[in-house]
Formats: sequence, structure tokens, C-alpha cells
Amino acid sequence: IIIPLMGFMENKLARLNKV
Repeated sequence: IIIPLMGFMENKLARLNKV
């Protein structure tokens, strides 16, 4: 459950960073 959670958070952060 930790791996998917980290991936989800990282994806959100990457999206914010990209914008």
C-alpha cells in the first residue's frame, strides 16, 4: 500500500511541478 501511495503522491507533485 505504500508503493502505490508514493507513486500517486509523486505523480501529483510532478504534475504541479510541470504546470
